[in-house]
Amino acid sequence: MTPSPISRQFADFVTALSYESLPEPGIDQLKTFFLDWLASAFAGSRRKPVTLIRDMIRTMGGTPEAVMIPGNTRTNCLFAALANGASSHMVEMDDLHRESILHPAAAIIPAVLAAAQRDHASGKQLLAALLSKNGFTGATTILEGKRGFFRATSPEFNLGKCTAGLGENFMFMKNSLKYYASCGHTHSAVEATIQALSNEDATVSDIASIHVRIYQAALDLLGDIKPHTPFGAKFNLPFCIATAAKFRQAGLDDFTMARLKDPDIAALMKRIILEGDDALSREYPRKWAARVEVRLNNGRILQGRVDHPKGDPENPLSREDLTGKFRTLTRDILDPGFAGVLIDRIMNLENQPDVDSLLDTSP
Repeated sequence: MTPSPISRQFADFVTALSYESLPEPGIDQLKTFFLDWLASAFAGSRRKPVTLIRDMIRTMGGTPEAVMIPGNTRTNCLFAALANGASSHMVEMDDLHRESILHPAAAIIPAVLAAAQRDHASGKQLLAALLSKNGFTGATTILEGKRGFFRATSPEFNLGKCTAGLGENFMFMKNSLKYYASCGHTHSAVEATIQALSNEDATVSDIASIHVRIYQAALDLLGDIKPHTPFGAKFNLPFCIATAAKFRQAGLDDFTMARLKDPDIAALMKRIILEGDDALSREYPRKWAARVEVRLNNGRILQGRVDHPKGDPENPLSREDLTGKFRTLTRDILDPGFAGVLIDRIMNLENQPDVDSLLDTSP
């Protein structure tokens, strides 16, 4: 018997999916992912590229179907999804899925939220069958066909992996939520540096060198990026590691023009050695690991080892970490009291009768 096309299997699964079919731990995780995405969407809403998108949308008008977070206004659901998706990826603190090397929330949640607001859906409704409801059709083998997506993007692919455990294993439960305000490929090195120095009073001037061993893909992806701007610095390993060494953190406020001009950081960056590690490379992308050796001027050697940085599913953020991140990312956008109201609404999303009012400032 010829197996059903993968697209058909996905469609059948999605149209049958309901709130009740989700595992209970998964429901809690979905709410935390939603809150995490919303924090990034607010944080990016006043950045220049996003305000340009917002202003363009305003000139085009449209039926006020959904909330556009940049500007706190309403527009049609397609424009709202565009603006909110761009805003949520702007400060590089949105979620990631290690094995697919993907930021899923920025692509998925804006579309789902906009459609849900347009249709006045409840918090429980997943709205997965919206396209099929309207009779939308397409190529049945758009993924695995001779001219399909798989062959267009890769010479080798595993069809079975696409549907293995469909309905039983939910990939969102393997998402990582960012604790550090930089590219995910820097996190293990940042955390290993903080770990190595955690019990020391050593200053930057006490550090002779920092030797970092990391999976080769991190060096290939980030090796040519220069920290000329705060955003570019988020993708520069030496800058992130030097920042972690000086401040024992790498938060949102650590990526500014003032920090780019910090002489201590600039000097320490020159004393950082980056090396690809074969053993760590073989574990990638299942693990994004790093090993750090900090050599002090007095001859002491401090070591840090991180397989799963804070925020990985194996080392998840606590509820306090998550709400703290939300308040930090929204502090310049939202009144603290309303930030607390939003946290409560999202963490009780299943009780919301109509998500159209989810972001309303009124009680």
